[in-house]
Amino acid sequence: MIAKLIIGINAHGRPIIVGLVGLVMLAGCNSSTAQTSSVNPITSPGTFKDDFDAKLAAHGDGLWLAKSGLDQDDNVRLQVLKYQDETWVALPGLPKSTTDTGLVLAARSRSGNGAEPCVGDTAPNGNNRVRCFGQKGWQPTRIPASYRDLWLNGLERRGRKLIALFRKDGRKGTKTWTVIHLAKLQGNRFVRFGSPLRINTQLVAGLGQVTVGTKLDGIEVGITTTTSPSRRWVATIKGGSWSRSSEVPDLVGGDLYSAPVRANSATYFPVNESQYGVDRNWEQSLFRIGGRGDWSQVGGAPVNEGFGKAQGGADAVGKRVWVTWGELNTDDAGWGGYFPTTEYAARVDETGTGFDQRIQLWRGKTVFPGPQQAIAYQGDPVFLYMRQFSRKGGMHATVDFSHR
Repeated sequence: MIAKLIIGINAHGRPIIVGLVGLVMLAGCNSSTAQTSSVNPITSPGTFKDDFDAKLAAHGDGLWLAKSGLDQDDNVRLQVLKYQDETWVALPGLPKSTTDTGLVLAARSRSGNGAEPCVGDTAPNGNNRVRCFGQKGWQPTRIPASYRDLWLNGLERRGRKLIALFRKDGRKGTKTWTVIHLAKLQGNRFVRFGSPLRINTQLVAGLGQVTVGTKLDGIEVGITTTTSPSRRWVATIKGGSWSRSSEVPDLVGGDLYSAPVRANSATYFPVNESQYGVDRNWEQSLFRIGGRGDWSQVGGAPVNEGFGKAQGGADAVGKRVWVTWGELNTDDAGWGGYFPTTEYAARVDETGTGFDQRIQLWRGKTVFPGPQQAIAYQGDPVFLYMRQFSRKGGMHATVDFSHR
């Protein structure tokens, strides 16, 4: 049994503390391929007995799932699967990985037709890495030596290019700071994009997404400080210079990862008010700012559906913005933690002021919260969340096609 303390995702993209839970990692019910059809639209593909992190990416007719987890020998490994002919097919290779950072995954256009997935993680030697799968199999990208020991915290497609976000934390005595670097993948090599941004506190940084049809010359980065209470704003680089939005007002909370989403002339920023302690409630909200105006809370209240500790994020899904989140009821579980868990999604309406669709994705029990994501595939939303099938069965990344 392994004891863990969990609340969410820390500055390195890892789960962090909320309360003590006991994890017994035994073989799960994953398989190397899993059939997905109108009869079985919800599957948990892959070979790991316990999944730690997962990410979806789509481009054209391509859809990929990357995940990290424990193999049968308790090694942390990385696996990428492709969805084709209503089946998940594992791409070759199960390299050893770490839990030092969260996974990043994006799909880029390749010469001619089609696309290829690029996945990033932290290798066992402590360096970040990004590999892309093409006609010659997996090919490592070239990352500048000055970036190799930085945290890789984001990878997003912009047209035919991929943009990566790297982060470096510093400390001298009582003073702390964070430096953010952006890089662009050109061919098979990352090159610096714009000037670095230094902020005199430690923080969590999230690389922004853009909805289909939205024109945005700059790159947005969500900033959440690790101070208490947290401070949050969006930094934008355009024409080589950085600017910043006003701060999201009057919120408490910890250093949960947040990334903005740009839709037309507005920017949306998911915010988790994660008051520390198992007896405190957490609230998941979405805030919106248009132009130089003030931030407003979409819907006028948190999106939480019921009692429970909520955490999640926002995604660009085609032309729309979706929020996905999970809620744990920590009052209804004994020592060792097997919490009633519900996964939700809500779509922002076309005015950007409220929600026009809410979905309960799954209800069951888990030992701790996992990642959530919404993505557009062939014009419809597809959802990612974690399920657990038994107390000792491990977590399993789940792809949900049932709301298309």
